[in-house]
Amino acid sequence: MTSTPAGSSPSAPPGLALQDAQAQQAELRLAVNTVVRDSLPGVAAGLGILYTLFSLSHLLLLPKNIATSMAVVALLTSLLFWSLYLLLKRGELPARFAHPVGFGMACVVIANSLLHLLLTREPMQTTNLVLLVVGVGFLFLSPSWLTLTVVVTLGGWGGTVWQLPASESWQHFGFALLSGSLLSAIVHSARLRTAERLERLRIKDAWRQAELERALQRAEETQRSLATSMAVGQSITSILDLDILLSQVADLIQERFNCYFVAIMLLDESGENLVFQAGSGEAGRRLVMQGLRLKLVDQGLVAWVAANREPACVEDVTQDNRYLAVEDVPLTRSELTLPLLMGDTLLGVLDMESTQVGDFRPSDVPFLQLLADQVATAIQNARLYQQITRFNQDLESRVQERTEALQAAYDNLERLDQTKTDFISIASHELRTPITVMHGYVQMLQSAPSIQEDAYCSNLVNGIETGASRLNEVVESLLDVAKIDNRELILYPAPVSVESILQMASSSLLKSARERHITFTLEPMSDVPAIEADPDALRKVFAHLIVNAIKYTPDGGTITISGRALEPDQVDLPDGGIEIVICDSGVGIAPEVNELIFQKFFQTGQISLHSSGRTKFKGGGPGLGLAIARGIIQAHSGRLWAESPGHDEILCPGSKFHVILPLRQKNDLDIT
Repeated sequence: MTSTPAGSSPSAPPGLALQDAQAQQAELRLAVNTVVRDSLPGVAAGLGILYTLFSLSHLLLLPKNIATSMAVVALLTSLLFWSLYLLLKRGELPARFAHPVGFGMACVVIANSLLHLLLTREPMQTTNLVLLVVGVGFLFLSPSWLTLTVVVTLGGWGGTVWQLPASESWQHFGFALLSGSLLSAIVHSARLRTAERLERLRIKDAWRQAELERALQRAEETQRSLATSMAVGQSITSILDLDILLSQVADLIQERFNCYFVAIMLLDESGENLVFQAGSGEAGRRLVMQGLRLKLVDQGLVAWVAANREPACVEDVTQDNRYLAVEDVPLTRSELTLPLLMGDTLLGVLDMESTQVGDFRPSDVPFLQLLADQVATAIQNARLYQQITRFNQDLESRVQERTEALQAAYDNLERLDQTKTDFISIASHELRTPITVMHGYVQMLQSAPSIQEDAYCSNLVNGIETGASRLNEVVESLLDVAKIDNRELILYPAPVSVESILQMASSSLLKSARERHITFTLEPMSDVPAIEADPDALRKVFAHLIVNAIKYTPDGGTITISGRALEPDQVDLPDGGIEIVICDSGVGIAPEVNELIFQKFFQTGQISLHSSGRTKFKGGGPGLGLAIARGIIQAHSGRLWAESPGHDEILCPGSKFHVILPLRQKNDLDIT
């Protein structure tokens, strides 16, 4: 687990430390001397070849009186340079001797050139010295050695010329020698800057390469530690039992990080004490059983971390006064303690101990703090899971109680609804007999001559007949509702023309519509095909719908009935069907009661304000017509619904009732 302490950096190569200029200059001098040293063998070999050629050319070209001596000198000089070449190639010349050796080689060349000039007495031989001066500008990378070489060259030439006869050519060649010296200085300066720049780049590149390798090594170490931390974190995130979680966290961290001891202490509800919750090994189990508690104000590294909410890394516990020894773990020598935080909330402390001094370093803190954050998340998840489990248990208990109460209420409602249905069925059946008797006696009275002759009595009997008929209609409606509720409505389908059914249903209501000046229109339905349906049941449906339209349309309004054929597979009708629309200009239907109007006994507005009468405006009634109509349509596998912009007794937006019926019916039709 050891690594380079945070804040320190690997030692940089000498010469690149920006804080030490002298060391940098020394490194550069060494580098340029090395460049010069590496070039000396090539220069020695080149001069050896050159002077070998000179020894031959001197014999052939120079005057005989000096040819032999100059050839011997050139040959000796060639042997000297070849010997130097062999020495330079065989042995490792220290870089600090590169410039002195180069200066010595230059002096040999200068001596040869001056001797040649002295013996030949030709100013043209000065060109050899000019070439030499320019050449050393390329060879040397030290201004002092270059200056010394140029001074020796100029001094030797001047002393030699002083001994020779005067000539105007000496001035020209002297100027050429000075120009060569200047050119040599320029070349030397440019090459020196280039060499220094290249060497700086080379050294910096080498340092960066070394630093990169060290960084990669540190990254690999950190990656391994981080992978271990992530493996531990992933293995604990799925544990939701807090006690099991803490115990496994302590054991896993001890195993994966080779710790001597690992402890987890959590903050209690008061927020003033740390309670020992889990520890690794036998010592950890003993401390858990002891119930060790620490106050945040106590001495000790754990309490300090909890109080300051900062990690603490101690490489040697004997040198830190915050360390508090524990008898059960006497071998601790280094310690790393991390706060367990969820946001700004402190959950507890994770303590890791080792028997080795320096086993924990500050550079270990970042990825181990990541592990501590994962542990804190796992602890928070476990606590939340416990809370959710308790909440779910409480919720299930409450839901069970509410469900039982709702079931009891539902059962009670079912009993009430069944009682109501039974009452309707019994009442309607029981009322039919007296109504039939009443009709019989009324008919007998109407046929009696004495009643027919007495206008007053005749009106009374007719009134009784009207009331009995209305009561019979109500009883019939009650019977229909009872059959629908008890699923006893039986239909007898036959081919019927819906247009004829509409005509029969509306014929008895046209008088009421004319009395209230309502324009009633039944549009032609030549394109509407015949369907299979129970004609009596359909007549009741359209009678109820037309009565509803008349009842909620003000005097002077309009009612229009239209129809159209529906193609196969349209609106879920495999064989096709028809749609009938009854449109009125009445008061409309409020959106919130758009479905409630099809419930039995539903009444809009205040019942006490309704007028009596079947077709009077907003007339009262039992509230069964639309419920019966929908029940019969559904028994035919059809649909019935209403559309309206809303309820307004002044603007009268009107409403539309849509009836959809299939062309064909299934056998043994019954309401479902």
